[in-house]
Amino acid sequence: MSTVDEPAHWEMFGKPLESVSELYHEHSKIRASAPGFAITAEAAAVMRAGFKTYNATEVLPLPHGPELQMPLGRAIQERRSVRTYAGTPLRPEAIGTLLRHAWGNGDPNDIRRISPSAGALFPLEVYAIVLQEGAIPAGVYHYDVRRHGLQRVSGGPSPTDLQHAVFVDGLVATSGVTFVIAAVFARAKIKYGERGYRFALLEAGHVAQSFALAAVALGLGSCTIGGFVDDRVHELLDVDGVDEAALSLVSVGILGTTV
Repeated sequence: MSTVDEPAHWEMFGKPLESVSELYHEHSKIRASAPGFAITAEAAAVMRAGFKTYNATEVLPLPHGPELQMPLGRAIQERRSVRTYAGTPLRPEAIGTLLRHAWGNGDPNDIRRISPSAGALFPLEVYAIVLQEGAIPAGVYHYDVRRHGLQRVSGGPSPTDLQHAVFVDGLVATSGVTFVIAAVFARAKIKYGERGYRFALLEAGHVAQSFALAAVALGLGSCTIGGFVDDRVHELLDVDGVDEAALSLVSVGILGTTV
């Protein structure tokens, strides 16, 4: 009896017999005979220093904002992807609340975060691209989780610059902020090897969903974006796209349509 993974089956549909994704998935499997993962001295050091900061850049402090009062079940039920916003800036309190509930920790002395991470290695970094000029000037910012603040990476990109990196017309141009979830892969791979790349992808999904649920609780719209031109986003963030690369974008904005 034929099985779905026989070469003849795949050739019928023009599928390559060995795709890159299949090879990676195979080589990142954990085998029953594999040695257990241990906390090495190097991994322990990464756990304590798994933070990115820009030493020459001042931190723009963010207010913690209001506590979210919406019941979790309601937030889950009401979450929908929103692709058009009012085109107005978000208040710093809203941006601070979103970041704190998606990627913060609430305690600068605690290495743990709200979002789960394999081995507490936290390979992710979060950036905020602000297009609408308001209390927070337009620009590309890195989120400093320990100090709950934004560090400017570059000046304000035009809506066209960001829109050219995203495949859905108008999606980011009207948003109040577009968050970029990136990963520094070595932080996870130092302990988990090739499996660490899988973990980084999973963790990006956790953070994206937290942004979406926090947005619902604040009465805002959001949309997780997987279709983007990697190198254009990397250029905006000033990262190399190899050691650190963007995994997902999340646009957030005030509900409504532009005038």
